[in-house]
Amino acid sequence: MILRVIFLLIMGSGIYMWHKSAQKDIVYSTQQEATSVDEVQPQQLIVENPVEFDEATTQVENQVEEIRVELPSSVKNDVPFVTQAPLAQWEDKRFQDACEEASILMAHQWVGGDKQLSNEDATTALIEIFEAQKPLFGEQTIDTSTSDTALLMEEFFGHKVSVVNNFALEEMLQVLARGQIIIVPTDGKKLKNPYFSGDGPERHMLVVTGFDNRKKRFITNDPGTKRGKEYAYSYDVLYESIRDYETGVKEPIEVQKKAMIIVGK
Repeated sequence: MILRVIFLLIMGSGIYMWHKSAQKDIVYSTQQEATSVDEVQPQQLIVENPVEFDEATTQVENQVEEIRVELPSSVKNDVPFVTQAPLAQWEDKRFQDACEEASILMAHQWVGGDKQLSNEDATTALIEIFEAQKPLFGEQTIDTSTSDTALLMEEFFGHKVSVVNNFALEEMLQVLARGQIIIVPTDGKKLKNPYFSGDGPERHMLVVTGFDNRKKRFITNDPGTKRGKEYAYSYDVLYESIRDYETGVKEPIEVQKKAMIIVGK
């Protein structure tokens, strides 16, 4: 009898403990786990990580944009000079408007480190460029825009260049200070060069080879005159004269846009 009572007590105690344990497990899995997974972890994965990444990326971009070269008092690149009419053939219409071809020829001579061309060799080279641009822009084309002049240099000389639009004067100085040269299209009338015939050409391209920061002057190789080697224009005069024009034959200039070709070795 006593053994039977002890057996019943042991069985009842075991059933009670099992029931309490099952209740504890059910409460933990439905309430505690739901809180830790659904509420806490999504906040860490979705909110924190993208904010840290975006801020870091923005800081890197801003640092790159703010990098500037300290301007020296002067920069002078020795760029071989070529006038657009090397043999004074100004009555030939091809050479009257050969400022673009002469400019890229000068830039090419500088990139290659070649010596100064003779007038005869320069004339031969310009004629070859005249012929090379015909399939690109048409038989009658005499003016080429900044982007098309850059294309011509890449196609004829195989040299990659960069075209930049709507820039500040300071950006030109920065480019030159980094050891590069610039080709710019201009309104030649605004240059007021005393060696131009008449008032100067409305569409004219030249090479900017350096600057004198003390005198506030750009140094250029201007192919529009035989006296154009290292010809100096004031910062304001040259910058204000810069104006792109369309490819073709004296196309109307309806949009005032600054553009430059950057050439590096």
